This record gives sequence, structure tokens and C-alpha cells, in this order.
Amino acid sequence: MSDLQLKDFTGEGDWFAFASHRHLQRAQPVAQHAHRFIELFWIEEGTGHELIDGGRIVLAEGSLRFVAAADRHGFAAGPGDLHMVNLAFPAESWESLRGRYAPDLPDWYGGGVGLRHHHLGGPERAALARAGARLAAGQRSRLALETFLLQLAQIIVPLGPPPVLQAQPEWLAQAVTAMREPRWFRHGPLAFARLSSRTQAHASRAIRRWYGCTPTELTNQIRLEWAAARLVDGDESIPGIAMDAGFANLGHFYVCFRRRYATTPRCWRQRARQLAGG
Repeated sequence: MSDLQLKDFTGEGDWFAFASHRHLQRAQPVAQHAHRFIELFWIEEGTGHELIDGGRIVLAEGSLRFVAAADRHGFAAGPGDLHMVNLAFPAESWESLRGRYAPDLPDWYGGGVGLRHHHLGGPERAALARAGARLAAGQRSRLALETFLLQLAQIIVPLGPPPVLQAQPEWLAQAVTAMREPRWFRHGPLAFARLSSRTQAHASRAIRRWYGCTPTELTNQIRLEWAAARLVDGDESIPGIAMDAGFANLGHFYVCFRRRYATTPRCWRQRARQLAGG
């Protein structure tokens, strides 16, 4: 999947994107993705985990994370739902702000783990909620963004060691990488066991832990990413792409595609060609 761009989430003249999301435990996890902007998010309620660059970070109420443009990450809720607030803005805005206020303004995006991960106590969470509400209600201006970030610098108080970034097993990372090849994902979720030389039950438990979904859901996610790329790059028919991706039922392909990309395969292809000037 191509990197996300800020313009996909902002209106004309907006300096940043601000949104509140509720990720349901029963919903499909947010696929790992990269972006051409920086962001921060905090958890208002619930639990879950963030999958980032091959690692896994537990999220809970009060978790605050700074995500650099080079990070590749995704999310999954559970147990229970996960209520997240997200702020995305250009990296240039942060560099300009730090150029004026460093070293008083911590290097949240270029620093180590201790600066990228925080857990806020009750008073800090309340102060952050108030600052976030003001940001959500106002204009999406550069002044509003910088005001919020400066307020945030006064709110954050480290409360103990940062969370440990656990690395997923090498065998699982290699199996998921191999599954992105059509010759493997066409065989379906059982291919994970063959690729990893583990039992089906062992592979399934590991996928649930590190990717927050079932082997079938992860396989469909991989198939859909491949199909979405083929819709943009090739001229094959949509039924042909669906079959090549391993979807024996065309209706099921359409349902999965709309759930993942919030549009139909045909509209996805048309929009990509319009953006490319075709």
C-alpha cells in the first residue's frame, strides 16, 4: 500500500488533521501503513496494541504516542473497544517549532523511546482532553496547532519507564513477508503453517497475538492489498483480479474490498487514474 498523505484527511487551507476514532474489538485491525507526515495519538478509553516496525506496544487509557513519518504501524483493539484521538500534521511544522523553542521543547520525533512513549496520569489526561477539545472546536490553523503542541509540552510528565517494544518472532515475520507473494497467499491461511514450519494452531496463536486478527483475516488483508495495487497498475478485469487474488466468490471480494477501502474496486481504479491524470 502506498504511503498515506495528509491531504487525504484535510480540507482546503487546513494545517492539520484531528480526529477521534473508536476501534471495535470485533472489527478488522487497522492495517500497518506508512505516511508522509508525523502524528501523535492518545488513548482516551479502552485497551489494545500498536503494531509498529515489527514490534508490538500495549495501549491503555492514558497512553500517548509520537509517530514519525518513517514509522510503519497499525492498530488492534482488545480486550474491549479502543477509543483513540489522533493529530496529524506536516513534519516541517514540527521542525520549525523546535527551531524556535529547542531545547525547551523535547525532541518527541527524533529522540529515543523515552520521548516517543508516555503514559499520562489522571490530571494530565484531563488537561490533554481540554486542550484537545479546544483544538477540535477551532480552526485548523498553524497557530492552533502550535498552541496545542506548546501546551502539550507543559502537560507531559513521565510516570515511570517507557513500554517495552517487543519484537515479533523472526519465523513469523518471514512467513508474513513470504505470504505477500501470490504463489503463497492463493493457498489461503493454511500456508502460514507451511511457511513457518509450525503447527496451524501455533501459527494462529502467534498471528492473533502480533497482528490482532485471525490467519484468514490477515490473508484477506494481504490479498486485498495486492488486488488494490493491480487495479491501479493493470488493465485486467475486476473478476479476473479477484480470482487471481484467491477470492473464489466475487461477491465476497466486493464485500471485503469495500470494508477495507470504503469504496468499490471500480471506483478505486477510477479515482487512482484521475489522480494520475488518466
